[in-house]
Amino acid sequence: MQRRMKLIWVLLAVMIAALGFSQSTASVQSDLYTLQPEDVIRIQVYNDQQIAVEVPVGPDGFVSAPFVGMIKASGKTTGELEKELTQRYIDKLRLRNPRVSVIIVKFREILASVGGAVNAPGTYPMRPGETLVSLLNKGRGYIRDGSDLRRATLRKKGSAELIPVDLHALLVRGDTTQDYVIEDGDELTVPEDNRNIINIMGIVSRPGQYPYREPMTVGDAVAMAGADSTGRARFSKIKIFRELPGGQVQTINVDLTRYLGKGDYTQNILLQPRDFIFVPETNTPNISQLGNIATSLLFFQDVLRRGLFGLRIF
Repeated sequence: MQRRMKLIWVLLAVMIAALGFSQSTASVQSDLYTLQPEDVIRIQVYNDQQIAVEVPVGPDGFVSAPFVGMIKASGKTTGELEKELTQRYIDKLRLRNPRVSVIIVKFREILASVGGAVNAPGTYPMRPGETLVSLLNKGRGYIRDGSDLRRATLRKKGSAELIPVDLHALLVRGDTTQDYVIEDGDELTVPEDNRNIINIMGIVSRPGQYPYREPMTVGDAVAMAGADSTGRARFSKIKIFRELPGGQVQTINVDLTRYLGKGDYTQNILLQPRDFIFVPETNTPNISQLGNIATSLLFFQDVLRRGLFGLRIF
């Protein structure tokens, strides 16, 4: 339940931050944003219907302004362009105190990518001023369970450098220093968390690897993997293999039936990252089953090499 609540808070953080962008769009058109080629602007002079036009900023950075010809717009803010146009209309048209307005009606298209442990990896169009949170939201915002939020990376166009991004700090703690402004060609990667995992094998419905989320118990692991419906699983003989410092392996015996039937919470062991849980079919672990598991899981090969069941493989 706590793991689900953490995930829900992450999703809410993404959606709330994304909604916040709609309230800050006006700030993009402030004096902080400089016009670029492919932006489309509206130039108009109040109370003068002849001077009202929408024009794109050309590849050379110029726009064609009514009655005054070509004028450099690229690299200028809307306020700077308004001042220059105002002076030109005074000089060329002899207008008195013209009220010139320059408004961005369409931003140039910025393309940025998001990949890795997100539900919808891909390349998305962005607006100038949008940030990592907006990009995550375009990838359906919902970071997959099992992602490593703390080790995300951002790569700029034309650069091999990977900029570390702590999405956990951004989305969970609200650290906006990690919410970088997106630029054209940015690539955000959210890696899988290959460290915080557990393995569960044996007589369960969905054996395999699962993300570890603190606090997680052996009962949680069995529930995720699905209890075997044939009744062949011996939950009273579950074994947890835990790697200790120095390469040693600890074996923990768990009688989950005492927890389920008698409420013995001491049997619902708290798990640690990289724990290996085995649910046997009989009172003693089946050696042939363990051998098959070992072919695909290096950790369990180490368990067998240490001869925990009187069997050594080399």
